Amino acid sequence: MIGSLVTIAALIGLGVVGYLVYQNRDRFFPSENATPVAVKKLSEEAERKFFEARDDIVTGKYDDASAILKSLDTDSVPQPTRNWITVQNGLARLLAGRLPEARAEFGKVEQRGPFTKDPRQEKLAKFFVASARLAASEEPVKNDAAKDFEPDSTEAFAFLVFGLKDWNLGQFDDASFFFRQFKSASPPESEIWLRRYRSLADAYVESYSAFTAATDAAKDAGSPERKEQALAAIREAKVKVKNQPGLVAKLSEIEGDLKTQVDAANAEMSKKTALAEAGDQKLLDEVKTRVAGFNEKFNFGDANQIIFTATAPNGDKARAEFDKLSKRTKWLARFKSVLISDINAANGYPKPLPKKDGTTIATGVKSVDDSELTIAPKVKVQWPDLTFDALVAMAKEFVEKTKEPDGVAERKWLLGNFLYELGRKPEALALLREAAPTKPEYKDGLPVFADGEAK
Repeated sequence: MIGSLVTIAALIGLGVVGYLVYQNRDRFFPSENATPVAVKKLSEEAERKFFEARDDIVTGKYDDASAILKSLDTDSVPQPTRNWITVQNGLARLLAGRLPEARAEFGKVEQRGPFTKDPRQEKLAKFFVASARLAASEEPVKNDAAKDFEPDSTEAFAFLVFGLKDWNLGQFDDASFFFRQFKSASPPESEIWLRRYRSLADAYVESYSAFTAATDAAKDAGSPERKEQALAAIREAKVKVKNQPGLVAKLSEIEGDLKTQVDAANAEMSKKTALAEAGDQKLLDEVKTRVAGFNEKFNFGDANQIIFTATAPNGDKARAEFDKLSKRTKWLARFKSVLISDINAANGYPKPLPKKDGTTIATGVKSVDDSELTIAPKVKVQWPDLTFDALVAMAKEFVEKTKEPDGVAERKWLLGNFLYELGRKPEALALLREAAPTKPEYKDGLPVFADGEAK
Protein backbone atom coordinates (compact mmCIF):
# COMPACT_ATOMS: atom_id res chain seq x y z
CA MET A 1 0.00 0.00 0.00
CA ILE A 2 2.79 2.41 0.93
CA GLY A 3 4.68 1.55 -2.27
CA SER A 4 1.66 2.43 -4.38
CA LEU A 5 1.30 5.82 -2.72
CA VAL A 6 4.98 6.63 -3.39
CA THR A 7 4.59 5.68 -7.03
CA ILE A 8 1.52 7.91 -7.42
CA ALA A 9 3.33 10.86 -5.75
CA ALA A 10 6.31 10.43 -8.04
CA LEU A 11 4.12 10.46 -11.12
CA ILE A 12 2.40 13.63 -9.94
CA GLY A 13 5.79 15.30 -9.30
CA LEU A 14 7.05 14.39 -12.76
CA GLY A 15 3.95 15.84 -14.24
CA VAL A 16 4.40 19.16 -12.45
CA VAL A 17 8.07 19.38 -13.50
CA GLY A 18 7.14 18.57 -17.07
CA TYR A 19 4.53 21.29 -17.09
CA LEU A 20 6.97 23.88 -15.74
CA VAL A 21 9.61 22.94 -18.30
CA TYR A 22 7.04 23.20 -21.08
CA GLN A 23 5.90 26.60 -19.89
CA ASN A 24 9.53 27.85 -19.87
CA ARG A 25 10.72 25.90 -22.91
CA ASP A 26 12.07 29.04 -24.59
CA ARG A 27 14.26 29.74 -21.53
CA PHE A 28 15.64 26.21 -21.11
CA PHE A 29 15.68 25.06 -24.73
CA PRO A 30 15.92 28.14 -26.97
CA SER A 31 15.05 27.41 -30.56
CA GLU A 32 17.67 28.01 -33.22
CA ASN A 33 15.02 30.05 -34.97
CA ALA A 34 14.05 31.98 -31.85
CA THR A 35 13.40 35.66 -32.31
CA PRO A 36 16.38 37.78 -31.13
CA VAL A 37 15.86 39.65 -27.89
CA ALA A 38 16.58 43.04 -29.46
CA VAL A 39 14.69 43.38 -32.69
CA LYS A 40 15.64 47.03 -33.02
CA LYS A 41 18.94 48.14 -34.49
CA LEU A 42 20.76 51.44 -34.70
CA SER A 43 20.24 53.36 -37.86
CA GLU A 44 23.20 53.50 -40.21
CA GLU A 45 23.78 57.13 -39.26
CA ALA A 46 23.67 56.38 -35.52
CA GLU A 47 25.97 53.42 -35.99
CA ARG A 48 28.43 55.59 -37.95
CA LYS A 49 28.42 58.16 -35.14
CA PHE A 50 28.96 55.43 -32.55
CA PHE A 51 32.03 54.20 -34.43
CA GLU A 52 33.21 57.77 -34.83
CA ALA A 53 32.95 58.31 -31.08
CA ARG A 54 35.09 55.26 -30.42
CA ASP A 55 37.68 56.54 -32.90
CA ASP A 56 37.66 59.89 -31.09
CA ILE A 57 38.38 58.10 -27.81
CA VAL A 58 41.39 56.35 -29.33
CA THR A 59 42.76 59.61 -30.76
CA GLY A 60 42.29 61.58 -27.55
CA LYS A 61 39.24 63.63 -28.57
CA TYR A 62 37.41 62.78 -25.38
CA ASP A 63 35.01 65.71 -25.28
CA ASP A 64 34.02 65.19 -28.93
CA ALA A 65 33.41 61.51 -28.24
CA SER A 66 31.32 62.32 -25.19
CA ALA A 67 29.16 64.77 -27.10
CA ILE A 68 28.39 62.16 -29.77
CA LEU A 69 27.68 59.39 -27.27
CA LYS A 70 25.45 61.62 -25.19
CA SER A 71 23.37 62.44 -28.28
CA LEU A 72 22.97 58.74 -29.08
CA ASP A 73 22.01 57.66 -25.55
CA THR A 74 18.19 57.67 -25.86
CA ASP A 75 15.37 55.30 -24.96
CA SER A 76 14.98 54.35 -28.62
CA VAL A 77 18.36 52.60 -28.66
CA PRO A 78 18.10 48.82 -28.18
CA GLN A 79 20.04 46.87 -25.57
CA PRO A 80 22.80 46.00 -25.11
CA THR A 81 23.91 48.75 -27.50
CA ARG A 82 22.56 51.47 -25.24
CA ASN A 83 24.58 50.24 -22.28
CA TRP A 84 27.71 50.17 -24.46
CA ILE A 85 27.02 53.76 -25.47
CA THR A 86 26.59 54.83 -21.85
CA VAL A 87 29.69 53.10 -20.50
CA GLN A 88 31.76 54.37 -23.43
CA ASN A 89 30.68 57.88 -22.46
CA GLY A 90 31.74 57.12 -18.89
CA LEU A 91 35.11 56.02 -20.25
CA ALA A 92 35.47 59.27 -22.22
CA ARG A 93 34.70 61.29 -19.09
CA LEU A 94 37.31 59.36 -17.10
CA LEU A 95 39.91 59.95 -19.79
CA ALA A 96 39.08 63.65 -19.69
CA GLY A 97 39.65 63.66 -15.93
CA ARG A 98 36.01 64.33 -15.07
CA LEU A 99 35.30 61.67 -12.51
CA PRO A 100 31.91 62.97 -11.21
CA GLU A 101 30.50 63.02 -14.75
CA ALA A 102 31.87 59.53 -15.39
CA ARG A 103 30.35 58.15 -12.19
CA ALA A 104 26.99 59.62 -13.22
CA GLU A 105 27.12 57.74 -16.54
CA PHE A 106 27.96 54.42 -14.89
CA GLY A 107 25.24 55.10 -12.34
CA LYS A 108 22.68 55.16 -15.16
CA VAL A 109 23.63 51.62 -16.19
CA GLU A 110 23.47 50.41 -12.59
CA GLN A 111 20.01 51.94 -12.14
CA ARG A 112 18.71 50.28 -15.30
CA GLY A 113 19.55 46.88 -13.87
CA PRO A 114 19.90 43.79 -16.06
CA PHE A 115 18.60 44.60 -19.51
CA THR A 116 17.41 41.01 -20.04
CA LYS A 117 16.88 37.67 -18.29
CA ASP A 118 17.42 35.72 -21.47
CA PRO A 119 20.11 33.12 -20.67
CA ARG A 120 21.81 33.89 -23.97
CA GLN A 121 22.64 37.43 -22.79
CA GLU A 122 22.18 37.15 -19.05
CA LYS A 123 25.94 37.06 -18.42
CA LEU A 124 26.48 40.28 -20.38
CA ALA A 125 23.55 41.91 -18.58
CA LYS A 126 25.05 41.02 -15.19
CA PHE A 127 28.47 42.27 -16.33
CA PHE A 128 27.08 45.71 -17.10
CA VAL A 129 25.43 46.01 -13.70
CA ALA A 130 28.35 44.62 -11.69
CA SER A 131 31.02 46.71 -13.43
CA ALA A 132 28.86 49.85 -13.44
CA ARG A 133 28.20 49.50 -9.71
CA LEU A 134 31.95 49.49 -8.98
CA ALA A 135 32.64 52.31 -11.44
CA ALA A 136 29.84 54.49 -10.07
CA SER A 137 30.73 54.13 -6.39
CA GLU A 138 32.65 56.76 -4.47
CA GLU A 139 35.26 54.24 -3.34
CA PRO A 140 38.30 53.15 -5.36
CA VAL A 141 38.15 49.73 -6.98
CA LYS A 142 40.47 47.25 -5.25
CA ASN A 143 42.51 45.01 -7.48
CA ASP A 144 40.89 41.84 -6.11
CA ALA A 145 37.79 42.82 -8.12
CA ALA A 146 39.62 41.66 -11.24
CA LYS A 147 38.86 38.01 -10.43
CA ASP A 148 35.15 38.60 -11.09
CA PHE A 149 35.66 39.53 -14.74
CA GLU A 150 36.89 37.46 -17.69
CA PRO A 151 39.97 38.99 -19.36
CA ASP A 152 39.45 37.12 -22.62
CA SER A 153 36.05 38.64 -23.34
CA THR A 154 34.49 42.07 -23.64
CA GLU A 155 34.51 42.10 -19.84
CA ALA A 156 38.16 43.23 -20.11
CA PHE A 157 36.64 46.66 -20.74
CA ALA A 158 36.03 46.85 -16.97
CA PHE A 159 39.78 46.74 -16.26
CA LEU A 160 40.34 49.89 -18.29
CA VAL A 161 37.45 51.65 -16.57
CA PHE A 162 38.60 50.61 -13.08
CA GLY A 163 42.17 51.69 -13.84
CA LEU A 164 41.05 55.12 -14.98
CA LYS A 165 38.72 55.58 -12.02
CA ASP A 166 41.44 54.70 -9.51
CA TRP A 167 43.88 56.92 -11.38
CA ASN A 168 41.48 59.85 -11.07
CA LEU A 169 41.21 59.11 -7.34
CA GLY A 170 45.00 59.11 -6.98
CA GLN A 171 45.13 55.37 -6.25
CA PHE A 172 47.97 54.83 -8.67
CA ASP A 173 49.07 51.38 -7.48
CA ASP A 174 45.66 49.79 -8.02
CA ALA A 175 45.19 51.78 -11.21
CA SER A 176 48.47 50.46 -12.60
CA PHE A 177 47.40 46.91 -11.75
CA PHE A 178 44.17 47.27 -13.74
CA PHE A 179 45.99 48.87 -16.67
CA ARG A 180 48.36 45.92 -16.81
CA GLN A 181 45.43 43.52 -16.60
CA PHE A 182 43.79 45.30 -19.51
CA LYS A 183 46.96 45.29 -21.63
CA SER A 184 47.46 41.56 -21.08
CA ALA A 185 43.79 40.67 -21.73
CA SER A 186 42.85 38.92 -24.98
CA PRO A 187 39.33 39.92 -26.01
CA PRO A 188 37.98 38.22 -29.14
CA GLU A 189 39.37 39.40 -32.46
CA SER A 190 35.83 40.37 -33.38
CA GLU A 191 36.02 43.09 -30.71
CA ILE A 192 38.67 45.07 -32.56
CA TRP A 193 37.44 48.30 -30.97
CA LEU A 194 38.39 46.99 -27.53
CA ARG A 195 41.83 45.88 -28.71
CA ARG A 196 42.43 49.36 -30.09
CA TYR A 197 41.87 50.76 -26.61
CA ARG A 198 45.10 49.11 -25.40
CA SER A 199 47.01 52.19 -26.51
CA LEU A 200 45.00 54.22 -23.98
CA ALA A 201 46.55 52.26 -21.13
CA ASP A 202 50.10 52.54 -22.50
CA ALA A 203 50.60 56.17 -21.52
CA TYR A 204 49.42 55.51 -17.98
CA VAL A 205 51.66 52.46 -17.57
CA GLU A 206 54.67 54.38 -18.88
CA SER A 207 53.92 57.35 -16.64
CA TYR A 208 53.57 55.10 -13.62
CA SER A 209 56.86 53.37 -14.42
CA ALA A 210 58.64 56.72 -14.52
CA PHE A 211 56.88 57.73 -11.32
CA THR A 212 57.82 54.56 -9.42
CA ALA A 213 61.44 54.74 -10.60
CA ALA A 214 61.69 58.27 -9.19
CA THR A 215 59.89 57.47 -5.93
CA ASP A 216 62.02 54.34 -5.42
CA ALA A 217 65.13 56.49 -5.85
CA ALA A 218 63.74 58.86 -3.21
CA LYS A 219 63.05 55.99 -0.77
CA ASP A 220 66.61 54.68 -1.12
CA ALA A 221 68.21 58.12 -0.78
CA GLY A 222 70.12 58.08 2.48
CA SER A 223 73.17 60.20 1.86
CA PRO A 224 73.07 63.80 0.58
CA GLU A 225 74.58 62.58 -2.69
CA ARG A 226 71.82 59.99 -3.14
CA LYS A 227 69.23 62.63 -2.31
CA GLU A 228 70.64 64.88 -5.02
CA GLN A 229 70.45 61.97 -7.46
CA ALA A 230 66.85 61.31 -6.41
CA LEU A 231 65.97 64.97 -6.99
CA ALA A 232 67.42 64.73 -10.49
CA ALA A 233 65.36 61.56 -11.10
CA ILE A 234 62.20 63.30 -9.87
CA ARG A 235 62.79 66.31 -12.13
CA GLU A 236 63.26 63.95 -15.07
CA ALA A 237 60.12 61.99 -14.16
CA LYS A 238 58.05 65.19 -13.91
CA VAL A 239 58.88 65.93 -17.53
CA LYS A 240 57.76 62.44 -18.56
CA VAL A 241 54.46 62.63 -16.63
CA LYS A 242 53.72 66.29 -17.28
CA ASN A 243 50.25 65.39 -18.61
CA GLN A 244 49.35 63.59 -15.37
CA PRO A 245 48.60 66.27 -12.74
CA GLY A 246 48.10 63.70 -9.98
CA LEU A 247 51.54 62.17 -10.45
CA VAL A 248 53.16 65.58 -10.86
CA ALA A 249 51.61 66.69 -7.58
CA LYS A 250 52.90 63.63 -5.70
CA LEU A 251 56.35 64.00 -7.26
CA SER A 252 56.39 67.68 -6.33
CA GLU A 253 55.49 66.81 -2.75
CA ILE A 254 58.32 64.26 -2.56
CA GLU A 255 60.64 66.72 -4.28
CA GLY A 256 59.81 69.38 -1.70
CA ASP A 257 60.52 67.03 1.20
CA LEU A 258 63.79 65.88 -0.34
CA LYS A 259 64.87 69.43 -1.10
CA THR A 260 64.18 70.44 2.49
CA GLN A 261 66.36 67.56 3.68
CA VAL A 262 69.09 68.41 1.18
CA ASP A 263 69.01 72.10 2.08
CA ALA A 264 69.24 71.25 5.78
CA ALA A 265 72.11 68.84 5.15
CA ASN A 266 73.87 71.38 2.96
CA ALA A 267 73.42 74.09 5.57
CA GLU A 268 74.88 71.83 8.24
CA MET A 269 77.71 70.84 5.93
CA SER A 270 78.36 74.48 5.04
CA LYS A 271 78.51 75.32 8.73
CA LYS A 272 80.98 72.54 9.41
CA THR A 273 82.98 73.45 6.31
CA ALA A 274 83.11 77.10 7.34
CA LEU A 275 84.36 76.16 10.80
CA ALA A 276 86.91 73.77 9.31
CA GLU A 277 88.05 76.35 6.77
CA ALA A 278 88.39 78.96 9.50
CA GLY A 279 90.56 76.57 11.47
CA ASP A 280 92.63 75.74 8.40
CA GLN A 281 93.06 79.41 7.55
CA LYS A 282 94.19 80.21 11.09
CA LEU A 283 96.76 77.42 10.91
CA LEU A 284 97.90 78.56 7.47
CA ASP A 285 98.19 82.19 8.53
CA GLU A 286 100.32 81.19 11.51
CA VAL A 287 102.67 79.20 9.27
CA LYS A 288 102.86 82.03 6.74
CA THR A 289 103.72 84.54 9.47
CA ARG A 290 106.52 82.36 10.82
CA VAL A 291 107.87 81.62 7.33
CA ALA A 292 107.78 85.28 6.37
CA GLY A 293 109.78 86.17 9.46
CA PHE A 294 112.59 83.81 8.48
CA ASN A 295 112.44 84.77 4.79
CA GLU A 296 112.83 88.43 5.72
CA LYS A 297 116.22 87.52 7.26
CA PHE A 298 117.17 85.30 4.30
CA ASN A 299 116.94 82.28 6.61
CA PHE A 300 115.22 80.26 3.91
CA GLY A 301 116.43 76.95 5.32
CA ASP A 302 114.81 77.63 8.66
CA ALA A 303 111.61 78.72 6.88
CA ASN A 304 111.64 75.45 4.98
CA GLN A 305 111.98 73.56 8.27
CA ILE A 306 108.90 75.38 9.61
CA ILE A 307 106.89 74.10 6.66
CA PHE A 308 108.30 70.60 7.06
CA THR A 309 107.29 70.29 10.71
CA ALA A 310 103.96 72.15 10.48
CA THR A 311 100.61 70.35 10.59
CA ALA A 312 99.09 70.53 7.13
CA PRO A 313 95.50 71.82 6.82
CA ASN A 314 92.72 69.31 6.11
CA GLY A 315 90.58 71.35 3.71
CA ASP A 316 91.28 71.10 -0.01
CA LYS A 317 91.59 74.86 -0.51
CA ALA A 318 93.94 75.45 2.44
CA ARG A 319 95.89 72.29 1.63
CA ALA A 320 96.50 73.49 -1.93
CA GLU A 321 97.74 76.86 -0.67
CA PHE A 322 99.92 75.13 1.92
CA ASP A 323 101.46 72.93 -0.78
CA LYS A 324 102.27 75.96 -2.93
CA LEU A 325 103.88 77.70 0.02
CA SER A 326 105.89 74.55 0.77
CA LYS A 327 107.25 74.32 -2.78
CA ARG A 328 108.17 78.00 -3.03
CA THR A 329 109.90 77.89 0.38
CA LYS A 330 111.85 74.79 -0.64
CA TRP A 331 112.99 76.54 -3.83
CA LEU A 332 114.02 79.61 -1.79
CA ALA A 333 116.20 77.42 0.42
CA ARG A 334 117.70 75.88 -2.71
CA PHE A 335 118.21 79.35 -4.20
CA LYS A 336 120.41 80.42 -1.25
CA SER A 337 122.26 77.09 -1.18
CA VAL A 338 123.20 77.30 -4.87
CA LEU A 339 124.16 80.97 -4.53
CA ILE A 340 126.47 80.15 -1.61
CA SER A 341 128.04 77.34 -3.61
CA ASP A 342 128.53 79.58 -6.66
CA ILE A 343 130.17 82.40 -4.63
CA ASN A 344 132.57 80.05 -2.89
CA ALA A 345 133.41 78.17 -6.09
CA ALA A 346 134.31 81.50 -7.73
CA ASN A 347 136.40 82.56 -4.72
CA GLY A 348 133.97 85.33 -3.94
CA TYR A 349 131.94 87.99 -5.62
CA PRO A 350 134.04 91.10 -6.38
CA LYS A 351 131.37 93.60 -7.37
CA PRO A 352 129.87 96.19 -4.99
CA LEU A 353 126.87 95.08 -2.96
CA PRO A 354 124.26 97.49 -1.51
CA LYS A 355 123.28 97.22 2.12
CA LYS A 356 119.96 98.01 3.72
CA ASP A 357 121.52 100.85 5.73
CA GLY A 358 122.31 102.69 2.48
CA THR A 359 126.04 101.93 2.43
CA THR A 360 127.81 99.69 -0.06
CA ILE A 361 130.26 96.85 0.27
CA ALA A 362 132.61 98.21 -2.37
CA THR A 363 134.93 95.19 -2.50
CA GLY A 364 132.23 92.57 -2.67
CA VAL A 365 132.61 89.41 -0.61
CA LYS A 366 135.38 86.83 -0.35
CA SER A 367 133.38 83.84 0.94
CA VAL A 368 130.01 83.04 2.43
CA ASP A 369 128.14 80.45 4.47
CA ASP A 370 124.53 80.09 5.51
CA SER A 371 124.91 82.60 8.35
CA GLU A 372 127.24 85.36 7.12
CA LEU A 373 129.40 86.82 4.34
CA THR A 374 133.16 87.47 4.75
CA ILE A 375 134.36 90.80 3.26
CA ALA A 376 137.94 90.65 4.46
CA PRO A 377 139.80 88.75 7.17
CA LYS A 378 137.84 89.20 10.35
CA VAL A 379 135.35 91.52 8.59
CA LYS A 380 131.92 89.96 8.19
CA VAL A 381 128.35 90.99 7.44
CA GLN A 382 125.07 89.16 7.99
CA TRP A 383 122.81 88.15 5.14
CA PRO A 384 119.96 90.36 6.41
CA ASP A 385 122.34 93.36 6.10
CA LEU A 386 122.19 93.06 2.31
CA THR A 387 119.33 94.35 0.19
CA PHE A 388 117.24 91.98 -1.86
CA ASP A 389 118.69 93.59 -4.97
CA ALA A 390 122.16 92.50 -3.83
CA LEU A 391 121.06 88.86 -3.89
CA VAL A 392 119.39 89.34 -7.26
CA ALA A 393 122.53 90.90 -8.73
CA MET A 394 124.75 88.03 -7.53
CA ALA A 395 122.28 85.39 -8.75
CA LYS A 396 122.05 86.98 -12.21
CA GLU A 397 125.83 87.07 -12.41
CA PHE A 398 126.08 83.33 -11.91
CA VAL A 399 123.23 82.63 -14.33
CA GLU A 400 125.37 84.30 -17.01
CA LYS A 401 128.59 82.56 -15.96
CA THR A 402 127.11 79.03 -15.79
CA LYS A 403 127.86 77.03 -18.95
CA GLU A 404 125.80 73.83 -18.53
CA PRO A 405 122.20 74.20 -19.84
CA ASP A 406 120.73 72.33 -16.89
CA GLY A 407 122.62 74.55 -14.50
CA VAL A 408 121.43 77.67 -16.29
CA ALA A 409 117.82 76.42 -16.18
CA GLU A 410 118.08 75.63 -12.49
CA ARG A 411 119.44 79.07 -11.62
CA LYS A 412 116.79 80.79 -13.73
CA TRP A 413 114.05 78.80 -12.01
CA LEU A 414 115.38 79.52 -8.50
CA LEU A 415 115.94 83.20 -9.28
CA GLY A 416 112.45 83.42 -10.79
CA ASN A 417 110.96 81.99 -7.61
CA PHE A 418 112.94 84.52 -5.51
CA LEU A 419 111.81 87.41 -7.69
CA TYR A 420 108.21 86.18 -7.41
CA GLU A 421 108.50 86.35 -3.61
CA LEU A 422 109.75 89.92 -3.98
CA GLY A 423 106.64 90.83 -5.97
CA ARG A 424 108.50 91.32 -9.26
CA LYS A 425 106.12 88.97 -11.06
CA PRO A 426 106.61 89.85 -14.77
CA GLU A 427 110.38 89.41 -14.49
CA ALA A 428 109.90 86.29 -12.35
CA LEU A 429 107.42 84.61 -14.71
CA ALA A 430 109.67 85.25 -17.70
CA LEU A 431 112.51 83.33 -16.04
CA LEU A 432 110.22 80.59 -14.78
CA ARG A 433 108.76 79.96 -18.25
CA GLU A 434 112.23 79.83 -19.78
CA ALA A 435 113.29 77.16 -17.31
CA ALA A 436 110.06 75.12 -17.24
CA PRO A 437 110.63 73.02 -20.40
CA THR A 438 113.93 71.65 -19.11
CA LYS A 439 112.65 69.65 -16.17
CA PRO A 440 109.32 68.00 -15.24
CA GLU A 441 109.53 69.48 -11.75
CA TYR A 442 109.56 72.98 -13.19
CA LYS A 443 106.89 72.32 -15.79
CA ASP A 444 104.58 70.83 -13.16
CA GLY A 445 105.51 73.67 -10.80
CA LEU A 446 104.33 76.53 -13.01
CA PRO A 447 100.73 76.43 -11.64
CA VAL A 448 102.20 77.21 -8.21
CA PHE A 449 102.58 80.78 -9.44
CA ALA A 450 99.57 82.92 -10.28
CA ASP A 451 99.34 83.25 -14.08
CA GLY A 452 102.28 80.89 -14.24
CA GLU A 453 100.86 78.40 -16.74
CA ALA A 454 102.89 78.13 -19.93
CA LYS A 455 101.91 80.64 -22.59
